[in-house]
Amino acid sequence: MFRAGLGGTIYESGTTARTGPFCKITVVTAATFSALSWLSLGGSTITGVALPAGTVLEGDITSFTLTSGSVLAQKGTLA
Repeated sequence: MFRAGLGGTIYESGTTARTGPFCKITVVTAATFSALSWLSLGGSTITGVALPAGTVLEGDITSFTLTSGSVLAQKGTLA
């Protein structure tokens, strides 16, 4: 397993499902997720929430899918 940021960063602006682990997601242009699985939320998902550009999500994010917008997703774990 790699640590925060050592796994590289991906840019996503489409609706392709992305599987992590990711330790940070930065919203580049206002984004809405159709799926976002975040371990620290007890396996809950966050969907349909519009996040403005500049929003940073940090945690053990296992996967995400965008509905719209674009993000930079940093691969890795926090542990």
